[in-house]
Amino acid sequence: MEGKARSVSTALNRIDLEPERSDFLAELSEVPSSTITPNNLLGISRNLLALAGQKGKKRVFAGSQTDLARITSLRREFGTYTYYLATVLELFSTDRDETGWRRCEETGAWDDLARIRQALSESATVGESLLTRFRSNRRLEALE
Repeated sequence: MEGKARSVSTALNRIDLEPERSDFLAELSEVPSSTITPNNLLGISRNLLALAGQKGKKRVFAGSQTDLARITSLRREFGTYTYYLATVLELFSTDRDETGWRRCEETGAWDDLARIRQALSESATVGESLLTRFRSNRRLEALE
């Protein structure tokens, strides 16, 4: 997770749009690296994805629309990535007996997670949608 946050920070440093860039960098610096739990990750995801969805809320000059779109895209990408991590952590940290692990295998949960990870590399929006459906189908808290 720290590596992903570093790469997003590096990409943000190439964008000259204030205060949006600095605001996002400040949010990234607050990502807890030592206390990663599914609930913490869901909170990060919820915040980032909500802010990514607020298109046009701030007044920006026409020349900065491209930079604003890049920041929004990075916010969505990192928010969806933390949503995926929360899902994986939640599934693997739950106390499961052999029956529970087999049920995940029989229902295709592991294959679904692999497909979602592949989708994330192509589109954060598609990945977010697939994750929400996956979590809802398994009675895990889903972001709306």
